[in-house]
Amino acid sequence: MKQDPDQTLIEALARGEQQAAGELLARHGDRLMAVAFRLLSDRQLAEDMVQETLIKAIKQAPTWQQGKALFSTWMHRVIVNGCYDHLRKKATKTEISGLEHFPDEADERPDALAKLADNDVSAAMSAALDNIPPRQKQAIILFYYEDLSGAETAEVLNLTVEAVESLLVRGRKSLRQQLAKNPVRQEVLEI
Repeated sequence: MKQDPDQTLIEALARGEQQAAGELLARHGDRLMAVAFRLLSDRQLAEDMVQETLIKAIKQAPTWQQGKALFSTWMHRVIVNGCYDHLRKKATKTEISGLEHFPDEADERPDALAKLADNDVSAAMSAALDNIPPRQKQAIILFYYEDLSGAETAEVLNLTVEAVESLLVRGRKSLRQQLAKNPVRQEVLEI
């Protein structure tokens, strides 16, 4: 059985050592935040989801059984499920205006056009991700953005590796269809 790299932190959390929560957040917080932000497209809400996940991790630590899954994989599952629950409860879908991606004034630095183009690409991909089915979006984010393996993605989503592969194929197809509707740079369509 492979040793969980977070085992000492889990044991410290179980003993009530508060600094272990901070270390766990330092170790995994950025990745959890990235997943939540990509799923929710709202920084404040994503921060809330990371905080809720950390609270659940603290509560789970005393009863954690090593060997079933890595603690980090379990936390990814918790945050994905929390985001998915939030999106499901949401009465109306928020629209992306795109205005937050453009500066108020022209930037005279040499790379300003490149940054605007990158913002265009990011906005187009974000909008496309928001318009594909939630499970496809989750699989795409975990596999491509968070660099989880197929097996890790399957574990987080509580699916088989084959089901994840199928979600990824359908998700890429859905993204291509969404991106084809938007006038974006050709490189975005090369997914």
